[in-house]
Amino acid sequence: MAIINCPGCGKRVSSIAPTCVYCGIKITKESRQLPAYEVRNRTLIKYNGKREAISIPGGIEVIGRGAFDGCNTVKRVTIPDSVTTVGDLAFAGCESLESVTVAEGVKQIGFRSFAGCTSLKKIKLPSTISSISDRAFENCSDLESISVPRGVVSIGKEAFYNCSSLKDVRISSSVTSIGFEAFALCSSLKKIRLGKGVASIGGRAFFECVSLSEIDLPDSLSVIGEECFFGCSRLSEVDFGNGVASLGFMSFAECTSLKEIKLPESLGSIGGKCFNNCSSLAKIELSEGLRDIGSEAFKGCASLKHVAIPETIKSFGYEVFSECPKLESIEIGSVRHWCEVEFSLAKSSAAPYPKRLSVEGRIIHDLNIIPLNASNIHGAAFANCVDILTANIGEGILGIGAQAFLNCTHLQSIRLPNSLSNIGKQAFFNCSALAEVELPDALHSISAASFGHCTNLRRVKIGAGVKTIDSFAFENCTRLESIELTGNVTSVAKSAFAGCTGLKSVVIGKNVESISAGAFEGCTGIKEIRFLHASDEMPRILIGFNPELDGAEVVYEESESEDYNAPKKYFKTGEITLW
Repeated sequence: MAIINCPGCGKRVSSIAPTCVYCGIKITKESRQLPAYEVRNRTLIKYNGKREAISIPGGIEVIGRGAFDGCNTVKRVTIPDSVTTVGDLAFAGCESLESVTVAEGVKQIGFRSFAGCTSLKKIKLPSTISSISDRAFENCSDLESISVPRGVVSIGKEAFYNCSSLKDVRISSSVTSIGFEAFALCSSLKKIRLGKGVASIGGRAFFECVSLSEIDLPDSLSVIGEECFFGCSRLSEVDFGNGVASLGFMSFAECTSLKEIKLPESLGSIGGKCFNNCSSLAKIELSEGLRDIGSEAFKGCASLKHVAIPETIKSFGYEVFSECPKLESIEIGSVRHWCEVEFSLAKSSAAPYPKRLSVEGRIIHDLNIIPLNASNIHGAAFANCVDILTANIGEGILGIGAQAFLNCTHLQSIRLPNSLSNIGKQAFFNCSALAEVELPDALHSISAASFGHCTNLRRVKIGAGVKTIDSFAFENCTRLESIELTGNVTSVAKSAFAGCTGLKSVVIGKNVESISAGAFEGCTGIKEIRFLHASDEMPRILIGFNPELDGAEVVYEESESEDYNAPKKYFKTGEITLW
């Protein structure tokens, strides 16, 4: 005699009893041969048998958490229509399990319910199922195909993660979301049929599906998550549909076979590094409606030759097209619109390949900025534009942003308007061909490094409104021979003229109050310092340690030149003090 579970109510009864003492169901020969099940309240708690093929007894509604844990003998399982839930970890780690037949009636596949079933090749999911939980089929390395039936609303996180033999996936129109890493590392997946109801695809959903060659995205899809198709190295075609609103960070990065993309008008933003290192990408169509392009979005697209930027663009990241050696030009709608775009500042490692801007197919050489309704040139707007020779900035422009003309190495002349009140940091940094600058009276300060490394700069006229000259403002302007700190200039910051080896004379106006230590570091060629004061009317001026000034001849406005040799003292009269 043995104790078995009643096939009706699941309670434990004697194997020789003709009927169940609890529910009255007849105990058949087949029932007596059933493996030992532990059942409680219609929930299968534990399977203790060792059969290769089993049928879950009728009447059981739930296959409980870990019910088949450690069962390495079972190969085939039939789940009856009485079961509504396959619980968490129910068959997890059943490495010999090859096939599962699920009757209509099952509504939920639980967390990691079939995870690690490395021999599982096929499973047919019923139409009654409503969700596939997180990691449900994780690491089912022999699973070859899956059809997600109508009724399933969501596919959980990592649901089919690392199903390395999975070749074909069909997703019904009832599915609205695909979770994070749902099909990541499915290295054999060649194609996927997304239903017409999918609204979002989570981050890394198809991460490194290296065999995926094409995909059609439905019009219902609005969000593609971060790294969604990262490393899909055989992906050559993408139909984005007509509903995608945003592409996440690195969502198509390292798709090295992708040759051409046409983005829909619904698209509002392209995330940072979105198409990073898509080395075969030769053609892109950015549609009207696009507002934001993230930093390094097309970095490393080595085959890209031409890009047209729509006038709907409002923000532009840094190094968007860096390391694109074949990029001949960037077509913009108008210079006015380009000036209004919010640009992220370039990194210290500026793009090795310059931007060439064109309007109506003509590369911009002579830049004429007509303000119209624009009041500012935003930062980095023309950075690295080596083809620009001249720039005429019209009246009405109030500010030039940081790095606006950074590395415009062929820029020879620029006209600044009287309305200009602000020039940002590094605005004209490394404009090595620029010979002359006349700063307007409305300008209040010369920002840090704004004209640094302008190695051909010979003449600078400082406007009457300038009060401060910031650090490194004219650093390494090696051909600058003289500078007049006149008008309303009150202070000169550290390293403002550092490395100006050609500087011979400095004129210090009546309003100068301080010159910081190191302001003229490396300016060993200074021969004369001229003060616009009478020698007996000198104010107190704080001058930091600038030994480059020690050997210079000091000249006062109403006095004859006199030699100066006294160490650590710059003047024989007046109250000039060293810091």
